[in-house]
Amino acid sequence: VRRTAAVTYRVSNPYQKKGENIRVRYRRMTRRVTHTEWSAQQEIRIADLIGIRNLSVNDYDNDATMVVTMQQATAGALSFKERKFNCLAFRYVRNWRDNDALILSKRIDDISYHIGTDPDVGDMTIHDFDMPQISAEVDRAANYFGTEQCVEFCYTFDKNTITPSEILATVANAGFCKVYDFSNKIRFYFESATDVPVANFTAHNILPGSFQPAQSFGRREDKDGVVAKWRDPVDDAQMSLQIPPDESAINPDEVELIGVRNKTQAYMHARRRDQKNKYARQTVQFVGHDESNIVIESNCIAVADQFRADTQQGEARRLETVGADILLTTSEPVIVPDGATATIWLQTTAGYVDNIAVTGGPRLNQLILARMPSSPISTDPNAVVRATYQVAINDTAKKAAYIVTDKAAAEFVSNQITAVNYDDRYYLYDNEYIVNQLTWLTN
Repeated sequence: VRRTAAVTYRVSNPYQKKGENIRVRYRRMTRRVTHTEWSAQQEIRIADLIGIRNLSVNDYDNDATMVVTMQQATAGALSFKERKFNCLAFRYVRNWRDNDALILSKRIDDISYHIGTDPDVGDMTIHDFDMPQISAEVDRAANYFGTEQCVEFCYTFDKNTITPSEILATVANAGFCKVYDFSNKIRFYFESATDVPVANFTAHNILPGSFQPAQSFGRREDKDGVVAKWRDPVDDAQMSLQIPPDESAINPDEVELIGVRNKTQAYMHARRRDQKNKYARQTVQFVGHDESNIVIESNCIAVADQFRADTQQGEARRLETVGADILLTTSEPVIVPDGATATIWLQTTAGYVDNIAVTGGPRLNQLILARMPSSPISTDPNAVVRATYQVAINDTAKKAAYIVTDKAAAEFVSNQITAVNYDDRYYLYDNEYIVNQLTWLTN
């Protein structure tokens, strides 16, 4: 009888130390064939010879999880050159609030801290992270969506070619946040609907000749929907969520959501992507001076149209109180038509732009503010950066708001900024979990 068989033999040597070799001998066990008409042939194939020993506490880190698998030595198993193993695990991460004690967590702030302070990955310390700010921003995102599911990250990086910065950016992006550096500390920024730009760009801090606007009509790149790919939390299968839900899109925008393993989080990403494809119709590109250094991706900024003759912009020269009026002197004449309401977008030293209602002042280069700026402004003529302003009639104020999509270093302290028009409708569906309108996700 000719058949294929595989047998696993255990070789035990209690005197062998780690790293020592062992000699193995194989011999044929078939009985001698004496019948002259018969012939016997036996082939022994050695696929692998593996030494096994018991692990000690010195073999792995205290916070490592060891996984051991067993496979029967079948012909199919022996034919593989490399063993692969997948499993679902809920790993422990270091808790920055409790002297790095291990806790179970899926939150992007806890995971970012654990990855960043891992000596084999980020090789940073807690002093490199502004953890109170990061956790507060993640809490804000969870409260904004109404669920902790939207700030989770569930993924294992299995490539050593990805940088720590890219890893942290991927983790934060799963929770709708961006990573940035402020005063040599890592921080998070959560993108949401806002009326407060972080910087104001006018002719005084835009490099002349670098302003390049563009406008399109209809959906961006004719994308009529979104297909968001995410992982099922039960069996790790790749799932697809489509917007619109009736799968009627002909040219959908396909996006792979790394680290997303729940349907609610995937839906929120898909909805935002689809809304931006609908309403992101204006693009602007320019080189910004000093103020551009405080800008990060996803920030809302105010940008004055450099090609419009009626754009009223410049620098703030003096802020004073004259009687009951708060008077702002500007570098350029400002005209507010009679009966019209206007808003000034004024750059503050706190790193954001304050929006204040204004009326015309006693002179063409003076405005009366409805209130004092909420933070100080820089009007010192010797200052490197002075407060810039932009005045807009209220019915056109939103047209000057943009969201930064890309930032690249230019010469000296300048940066190349690319941005798309800001629109409140990008975030129209962000509250659907709170108002319990996600019932179709259970279908």
